[in-house]
Parts: sequence; structure tokens; C-alpha cells
Amino acid sequence: MLDTRTRREIETTQRAGILEADVARDLVETGVSDRILRDGHEHEGTELRFGGRAHRIHFKALVGESVWLYPQTDVLIDLADARERDGGTVHFGVRDTEVLDITTDAPRVRYTAADGSRHEIRARYVVGADGSRGMCRDMVPEERRTRYGKECPFAWFGILAEAPMSAPELIYAHSEHGFALISQRTEAVQRMYFQCSPDESVDAWSDDRIWETLQARVAGEAGFRLKEGAGPREDGAAVPLVRAGAHALGLDGARR
Repeated sequence: MLDTRTRREIETTQRAGILEADVARDLVETGVSDRILRDGHEHEGTELRFGGRAHRIHFKALVGESVWLYPQTDVLIDLADARERDGGTVHFGVRDTEVLDITTDAPRVRYTAADGSRHEIRARYVVGADGSRGMCRDMVPEERRTRYGKECPFAWFGILAEAPMSAPELIYAHSEHGFALISQRTEAVQRMYFQCSPDESVDAWSDDRIWETLQARVAGEAGFRLKEGAGPREDGAAVPLVRAGAHALGLDGARR
């Protein structure tokens, strides 16, 4: 396995945090790690909000399973540790990657390792799991390639906020102001998103405007409000630690 990023880069990049029951079970039963059971949080359901009213979907009661709040960065740590423990090799921090002879029975991959040395791997199969912006998708011959996609007229604005949990489980909110998702990462760090225009500029959003927008989209009959908490500023204002603009959430501006 080759990755252009260093392991530390990947481990410190914030990613989604909810895992399905089968994934959690696979991590434990395959001997990767049981940390999800010790450090993760079991969510037995989720909340959908329409027109200011909350409707809980009880996964445990309906299908007998839960989802787990366990950051994907921790999944990477578990997988990388297990791979190293089992004698597998992952080459992190490579560059100058080339994939050659892909239409033959003996494809090759060339790359420069983190220490500057040049290498070549000869394989039976090469899996180009490098995403929509990677090099591999365009290497498939045009006559054998089919592209599928849909472009939506909106995007997500995301923040990573230093604040207490506002709810024990995820909240998906639909309102006259647009959509919002209230998610958790840890007891003290939360991930939140709201729908916006794809051409929205992050610079146009002050901290106050962000919180006002999120509060308006989850407001309802029961008087529910997000816990904005205290951020790192001396004045105690809750501030985003990381902002991900309309095109920086791994969602391609909500395009798929």
C-alpha cells in the first residue's frame, strides 16, 4: 500500500465519526482492535427534526443494532497498527507515483519513498483507491470507462468547534432556513454542518453568524439550543477550531 501523505498527516486530519454496527464488529472480530468498545460511544438512534419538531429513530428497537461514534482517524490508527503488527508494509509519504502497463497482466507501480529512494512494485493487480481527484481514474482507457455523477445546487459549510455535546446522538435538521447536521467527535469537540451555496466564501462568515445560522436551523417548539460552549478566546466566545468551506469537506461541494 502506498500513500502520498505521512501517517501523522492522516492521523491528524479530522474525518467522519460514525461507524455502522457491522464495521464495528469487523474491527473487533478480525483482531484489528477493540478500542471502539472502550473509547467509542454507542448511539442507539438518531434524531430527525422537521419544522422544529424532533422525531427519534430508534435503531436498537427497530433493527436490534446501534451505530458507534468513533472517529475515522482512530480507525486508521487501529488499522495501521494492526498491519504493522502482522508484518504488512504501508509506504507513507511517497511521491512521484507512476502506474504502468495497466492493460497487461503485469502492471507496475513506481514511486519515490520518503527517504528519497526510487522503487518499483510489480503486481498482479493494482487498486487505484486515490479518489475522484486522483490519477488512476483517468488512466482507464476511454473506451472502457463510464463516468457517473450528479451535481447538486448546494454545498455544506462545516465547523469543528470546541464545545460540549448538545445532544447524545446525531441531529439531522430540516427547516425553512435550510439543512443542518449536528454531530459529535468527543465530549469536548463537536462537528457541525449547514447547507449553503457552493460559491459561499468562508471569509464571509463570522463566528457569531455561524452560530446564529446553526441555532436558527435547529430551533423548535421545545426550545432546544446548541451548547456553544467556551472556545480558546479570552472573552469566552465559542469559536470554530477548524472551518471547512463549501468545497473542503471531502464532498466536492456536495457533488457526487
